[in-house]
Amino acid sequence: MKKIKYTTDRSLLFIEDEVLGKDQIDVLKNLQFSETGTRRLCFHSSNESLFHVMAVQALENFEFTRHAHVDSDELIVVVQGKLRVRVWSTGEHYEPQVHFLGNDLEECDCAAICIPMNTLHDTMVMNADTVYLESKLGPFKPESTVYKTC
Repeated sequence: MKKIKYTTDRSLLFIEDEVLGKDQIDVLKNLQFSETGTRRLCFHSSNESLFHVMAVQALENFEFTRHAHVDSDELIVVVQGKLRVRVWSTGEHYEPQVHFLGNDLEECDCAAICIPMNTLHDTMVMNADTVYLESKLGPFKPESTVYKTC
């Protein structure tokens, strides 16, 4: 595994690797948490890459507020632990669909979810050891994620 670069807060690491295994998860778990409570191991080379794949870990009970991605679908795959995902596929004024993602399909209803572009959703980490993959189109542009209050 070749490390490419850390960001200044040491919560994000770009690596040059093709696999996510125990070694890569250990690297992720040794990163510092950001001020917002996440750490990310990026399998793409930079924010300018056209396709982003990230292993993500967040603090237990951490919730990413309701948002939509305006220029890409998003694929979330839980590698370990449990994640709650609420999706407002019929619009923000309706009740969301609630999914529990995890690698234990006796306890969770799925291991992965594909959220269409422009679809409101939020996520909550249910266990401290939760690690998930997040994939979407790049390049990264802050304005491509739109936040909506409940």
